[in-house]
This record gives sequence, structure tokens and C-alpha cells, in this order.
Amino acid sequence: MYKDPEEQDLVECDALYNLLENEIVPLFFERDKGGLPRGWIGMMKASMRTLGAAFNTARMVREYAERFYIPAHRIGTRLAKDAFASAKELSAWRSRVAAEWSRVSMRVDGAAPSGDLLVGSRVAVTVRASLGALSADDVAVEICYGMLNPAGEVRDGEVIGARHEGREGSEEIFRAEIPCRASGRFGFAARVIPRHPDLVNPLTPLLLTWE
Repeated sequence: MYKDPEEQDLVECDALYNLLENEIVPLFFERDKGGLPRGWIGMMKASMRTLGAAFNTARMVREYAERFYIPAHRIGTRLAKDAFASAKELSAWRSRVAAEWSRVSMRVDGAAPSGDLLVGSRVAVTVRASLGALSADDVAVEICYGMLNPAGEVRDGEVIGARHEGREGSEEIFRAEIPCRASGRFGFAARVIPRHPDLVNPLTPLLLTWE
């Protein structure tokens, strides 16, 4: 783990260029009697075999359609009914949420567990959220967790939703359990975002608060 991000960037940059200069690029210039870079071709075929199913335009278009285009069409059709009554309600909700968001805050209740955790176990997390004039139905609380990089940051993590379990005083109580699927250094953070059934993308209000 590097305490200085600039030192980390330098080390990782040197490692990348060393890999390219001494291992990757030479493969392209190492030719057989027929003039073919067999090592390079083998590496390219391995990349195509491994990544081709995931990184292609067919998958991209299908994913966009399933996750965004079709849901947006369905919601747009619903919002247009009854002289756009639902659209007007959604617009009013967005204005109300935007006006109240500066009063939204949250905190994780209790310290993170200490000591070793077994693979397959689960870590309980309780989040207390102060929502001002908003209700628990107006928001979603999520836990982002995953392996920590050398800088102590969660990278390529997963997101799980926290369930609402009532109210204590002025705080709404949300709980979730983080699964420990692998060994290593893990971390998590909690966030709250607006929630409405007619939002195609929950991030479209551009409102987000981290713990």
C-alpha cells in the first residue's frame, strides 16, 4: 500500500511500460521463417477467446436495450397517459427532492468489525439516515463494497441495497449484510440516492450523498 498517490502512479507506470517494452512489444517482432509473429498471434487469439463474448457491439446494443431503451419506452408510455398526469407528479417529486437534498445526511452505526472474517460469512451494516422533509420511500440506501486497492479504495466493487427497518427519533434505519466471498482486504461505504418508480436511471437527478 502506497501512502503517496504520486509514488504509486510512478511505480505502476514503470511496471506497465516495462511489461510493454520487455514482454508485449518484442512478441510482435519475433517472427518465424514465414514472417509470422507466432507469439503475438497466440496472445491475440487468447484475448479474442477470453474477451470476445463480453466486449462486442451485439452485447453492447442488447444490454443498452434491456437496461435503458426498453424501460425508458415503457415508462414514457406510462407517463404520457391521462394528459401526462404521472409526468407532472414525477416533475413535482424531482423538484421537492432537489429542494430538500441539502438536508440529507447519513452515518454507519457502529464501528467496522475487527479481526479476521471467514470467507462465506456476512457482515451486518446498519445505516442511520436523516432525510429532512423526505420520507424513506423517497430514497434508496446502498452499500458499495469490494476489494481495496493499494490506495485503500474500493475498486470494481459490488452494490447491494439496504432494507428500511423503521424509524428511531429523527433517523430512518436501514440494514444490509455484506457477503465475504473471497479473502483479502475489503472495505465498504454507504450512500443514499433518490428513488422513484418512474426513474429509468436512479442517478438522473444528479443527487448522491455518501457516508
